[in-house]
Amino acid sequence: MFLGQAERKLQQGMDKALLIGEGIYPTFFYYEAREFEVQEDDCGGKLVNIHSFERKDTPYFLEGPTRAMKVVGDIVNGQELYRQIRQSGLYDRKLGMYKVNESLAGQPFGYDHRGLSLRLEPKLPGWLFTATGELSFCFLGSCQVTYFNTDRKDTYAPECRVTQYVLHYVSGEKKTICQAVLDQKEAQDLRDRLISRIEVYLGT
Repeated sequence: MFLGQAERKLQQGMDKALLIGEGIYPTFFYYEAREFEVQEDDCGGKLVNIHSFERKDTPYFLEGPTRAMKVVGDIVNGQELYRQIRQSGLYDRKLGMYKVNESLAGQPFGYDHRGLSLRLEPKLPGWLFTATGELSFCFLGSCQVTYFNTDRKDTYAPECRVTQYVLHYVSGEKKTICQAVLDQKEAQDLRDRLISRIEVYLGT
């Protein structure tokens, strides 16, 4: 009886995930506070009471549906999932190849009354960094981003945050930004592919 209930629960979760992904199982999504109020405690600290959250869906990643394929059968319709993937941005029709994920353009970015902005907030365990505390990846297809975490701390720890950006422009210009957010000018330069390399320094 227990196994039957567990199977039904899993099926309900799979069905819900498929509905969220509109035919493709999502790999990632996140939640943002929608309704909240900020209060002060007796020591002057901030307390946030969140009343509701809003789910934010990310572009498709191949990992989610690939893992779903492992349970193909009664739980997963493999042929239908395959057809949906082939019709999505996960499949490059020109090259005839699958991609790890759809375009992430517009995701690491934000927008408010001040304009476009970019805040890099890595959530990485310290062991992923090299012995010298470095980790690099390609951003937006052409910009090399290198995190410098000399203490090799877990970057999701509250005390670990971005303290400085060093931007290397295609033109040869170099610009240092000593804050956690890139504002309108620099964020737009990055979107316009004017920046070829970024050094991101993490500290306390």
